[in-house]
Amino acid sequence: KKTLTTEAQTLKPIINKVNYNVSVNKAIINETTNKTLITENTLPVSDELGKKFDGSNTEKEIQGYKEFSIKNNYSKDLNYELYLMENSECEKKIDSNYIVFYLTDENNKPLTGFENNKLPTFASLSVLNDKALGRVLYSGFIKSSSKQKFKLRVWVSDLYTLKKYKECFSVDVYVRSV
Repeated sequence: KKTLTTEAQTLKPIINKVNYNVSVNKAIINETTNKTLITENTLPVSDELGKKFDGSNTEKEIQGYKEFSIKNNYSKDLNYELYLMENSECEKKIDSNYIVFYLTDENNKPLTGFENNKLPTFASLSVLNDKALGRVLYSGFIKSSSKQKFKLRVWVSDLYTLKKYKECFSVDVYVRSV
């Protein structure tokens, strides 16, 4: 049986910026959630600034990143997908065209698809072929009995106009072998 797992650290919510609710369940390849990311009443920022979120000041309500890892417990190398599923945490949603993602390795090196100046929004991510509401964040390769660490930053684009009412955007992050 293939057992690709995820591990996440719990970080304190960032008040009135990006509020990430991170669960610490271990996720096995068959679609168990890793964590929920909620962007709520956050100030829009440029991609240049969003890519620099360093997480060092999360106690002081400054946007940061969330770290997570996947582990291949299988005896063979695997191809995998990190994917996002929008959930129903939000009553009024921020338009998905304005939710920007930036994925790096543990050393802040951008992964393929995140290295150029045009970063993906939720709406621009490829739809999963077997889950109409799912979006592929990243596809990769992991060696047998190894672990990969990631840093994920998410923010509201500076092209977005804030509304007078509370809005949010919420997704769950999953991993699966392909």
